[in-house]
Amino acid sequence: MFVGVSRIELHISASQSLKDKRRIIKSLAQKISRRFNVSVSEVDHHDLWQRGTLAVAHVAANKKEVEKLIHKITDYAENNSEAEVVRCTYSFFNPEKDF
Repeated sequence: MFVGVSRIELHISASQSLKDKRRIIKSLAQKISRRFNVSVSEVDHHDLWQRGTLAVAHVAANKKEVEKLIHKITDYAENNSEAEVVRCTYSFFNPEKDF
């Protein structure tokens, strides 16, 4: 079993308020969650109206499957959002061996 976690940092140039930002971030998080059946949460930059960070978590039987899906999610975020992806970081681990 492997776990993959991706942090997707976003710049939302069209946002004029925290309300705009929340709408855009929530929409993207819901789209990713529904399309890829993963857990998604906003994890940083809560009080900045043009920045946001989503964390995405996925569990699969092997590392290759986790990596493939995490990269698909990043591509999806880059092409299906009002936000620009400015940075992505990835972490992969095997809870059976790493703990």
